[in-house]
Amino acid sequence: MTLEFTDKEIIEGLLSRDKKICNRIAEQLYKQNHKTITHLVLRNSGVIEDAEDLFQEVLLSFFNQVWSDKFTYRMILK
Repeated sequence: MTLEFTDKEIIEGLLSRDKKICNRIAEQLYKQNHKTITHLVLRNSGVIEDAEDLFQEVLLSFFNQVWSDKFTYRMILK
């Protein structure tokens, strides 16, 4: 899967509050992370619905953190 948005572009896109961009960001984050989240939840006695609920809650929390200026973007240099 090719990434449409870099980490920095995700933050900038969310800050724009453009509905179309925010939806594309949410879709990208879902595609990038849903398998991992589902696997972790299932390994810890959860069910698919738990994984879906968890992912949605985390995504909404992340969006709200960015929109309320509580999120700080830090680039990690390797």
